[in-house]
Formats: sequence, structure tokens, C-alpha cells
Amino acid sequence: MTRRKTELVWKVHTSGHEKEDPNTGFIPGNRHDTHRTGRSCRIHRLGGCPRDPLIYKSIAEDGSTVFTDQPAPDATVITPTPLNVMDSPAARPAGANSTVPATPLPTLEQPPTTTIDSVVIKHPLDDQTFIDPDAQILVEFSTTPASTLPTGMSANVRLDDVLVVTGSSYQMPVDVPERGTHQLQVQLVNQAGSIIAESEIIYIHVKQHVAGNAN
Repeated sequence: MTRRKTELVWKVHTSGHEKEDPNTGFIPGNRHDTHRTGRSCRIHRLGGCPRDPLIYKSIAEDGSTVFTDQPAPDATVITPTPLNVMDSPAARPAGANSTVPATPLPTLEQPPTTTIDSVVIKHPLDDQTFIDPDAQILVEFSTTPASTLPTGMSANVRLDDVLVVTGSSYQMPVDVPERGTHQLQVQLVNQAGSIIAESEIIYIHVKQHVAGNAN
């Protein structure tokens, strides 16, 4: 049975014209000897072929090189080059997630909000009194949640419900009104003139000294 398997493999690797050595089963000088030896050994392993057989190299009488697994006079033992075999990855435990975790994307900074829903007058204070003011009164306000006016939005300062100054700054000077009590309010309007937000009305008092009288 073993001989038959060897002959089948040998016929694949030879052209059929070479003469086989009846003692060794090899063709002296044939370049296919090495392939036949390796292939037949793989086939015969189930039948007891020895693992990793030695390979002998010798020179025939006609000067050709012969490789065989049978020792011969003046033969040299050939050490096969180790195969480059990579171990398979270790098996994962049952239920383990085999998916490689994705690298989290960097967190993008959110653009600042442009929404304004409240306005508060910070200066002057409600019920504040100005005595003989000789300069303009600075009106300062703040907004939330946005801390700056969005593009296209402006602030109107109204004194006694009359528009006295408009702009995009959070600080705007107002001419000193006549003596007495006055209402002050800040309104935010869009390009269409619609009111987006407005502050609470505060009250200021202006007192001026008159010769011979003080109010």
C-alpha cells in the first residue's frame, strides 16, 4: 500500500521518461527528487512515515547532484530550513466581545449661543439719585444667556418711553434729563424692528441746585 502511494506522487512530479532507482525509489540527478521525498512523506505519515526524515546529498558518477532520504557513501546531511509558521491568535473566552473598540472622536467645542431672553440694567441703579450731574449718565446693561449681541440685533435706550439712543454696545451714554423722576428701560430689537427682549423699568431722580433753593 505504501509503495503504491509513493508511485502515484512520483508520477505527478516526473515526466515519465526518467528511470527510477530500484533500490531507493529515486531518480539519480533528477531535480524532482526533493519534491517526491517531501510529498511522499506527508502521504505516508498516516502509515508510520517518520517525522522530519534526514535528507542526504551526494554526487553521482555522472556528476549530477542527488538528494535522498537513504544514506549513501560520502553523502552530506542537509538540514532543512525551519518553516516560518505563525501561531494562531489565542482563543477568546466565551462571550468576550471580539470587536475592537472604536477610538472616541474628539469632542468638538460648541459654538457660543446667540439666544437672548433677558436684559438687566446694571447702571444706574433703580431709584438712584443724581445731584447736579454735569456729564452724561452712562447706561450699562447685561444679557443672558448670550453675553454679546448677535449680528443684526441692537439695543434701544428709552427715557420716559422715548427712544434717546440706540447701538450695539453694552454701555451707552444718555444726556442728563431735566430735574425730576424719570423712567429708564433697555429694549433689544432685531433688524425688522421687533422687540426680542426688554429690561424692567427702573426709576432715576435728578436734582439740581438753583440759586437760593435746593431741590
